[in-house]
Amino acid sequence: MNRLFIVICLLVFSASSRAQPYIDWQTVFGETALDEQAEAIAQLPDGGYIAAGYSGSLFDYDYMILRLNADHEVVWEKLLGGSSVDEAFDIAIAPDGGFIVTGYSQSLDGDVGQNNGGIDTWVVKLNDGGDMEWSRVLGGSGEDFFRSVIALPDGSFMVAGYSDSANGDFTENLGYKDLWLVKLSSAGEVLWKRSYGGTGNDNASDIVFDTEKQQFVVIGSTSSTDGDISFNHGGKDMCLLKFDSDGNLIWEKTYGGTFGDSGKSVSLGANGEAALIGDSISEDGDVTENFGQDDIWIVRVDSTGALLWQRTIGAPASDNSRDVLIDPATGHVYAVGITYDYTVSPPNF
Repeated sequence: MNRLFIVICLLVFSASSRAQPYIDWQTVFGETALDEQAEAIAQLPDGGYIAAGYSGSLFDYDYMILRLNADHEVVWEKLLGGSSVDEAFDIAIAPDGGFIVTGYSQSLDGDVGQNNGGIDTWVVKLNDGGDMEWSRVLGGSGEDFFRSVIALPDGSFMVAGYSDSANGDFTENLGYKDLWLVKLSSAGEVLWKRSYGGTGNDNASDIVFDTEKQQFVVIGSTSSTDGDISFNHGGKDMCLLKFDSDGNLIWEKTYGGTFGDSGKSVSLGANGEAALIGDSISEDGDVTENFGQDDIWIVRVDSTGALLWQRTIGAPASDNSRDVLIDPATGHVYAVGITYDYTVSPPNF
């Protein structure tokens, strides 16, 4: 396995917490002479874990799904895909105990079976034993990509990403890449699909569901200044959008400065507040500081999307965000990311 050594940073934001994080356990999974990368993980009710990513080499990658028990031993491992590049980026636990996986595919054979042209989104439903129950390929002749999937209480699924197609499963393109939401039934049938954005590039990176209000909250990035986007700070902005259960846009907000700012993950807290994480190279507008190159940017907003506070984390070299979580009980914000700076402790060699 080829490995890129980077430093994983766990950041805890609270006024009262002083405990230092420590490694409870760690292990490595992979095959000799192959590249493996994990992109998403979820904890199971039995204390085990389910992880998704991809494995392969050169121009042939497959979805890789790995189930671990509570002792961190492999229960099963599945490789799904065709003869081209297929990469999984998110996984969620389905109400029936199975799993829903999303990512993209360039294959037209094997487990995929079809391709609409270019890059298509590929959604796969597995049972608890890892057997594939159904798969759904969606897209057009352009680049269509799902980044996030969630399972809903009624057994349906929501997937979020972007598309620049105007044919196939699409009836329109608003300009360049559009933010794309699709709701699927428990059997993988399309219940509805919507495109949002303007004439620039718009994409979704993460989606969460507010069970109390029955609303979807989506984070992503936008360079648009029109259409569904009401304001742009300059270049690319982090964006946050709220939708009702039918996909109707309730409100949208953008955050950033005059340079490139993007959204990666969102977590809901009490009273409709949310923590957002992304990357920033700005040092003006909503962003008060830049340490050099890309920085990790954490933002907290209220239920209307109004900015409560923001903080930049970084070093002179590049730093990238990965995920964020609010503890509903304490309100503490936990963030994880990576740094390429060799001056951090422990050193990044």
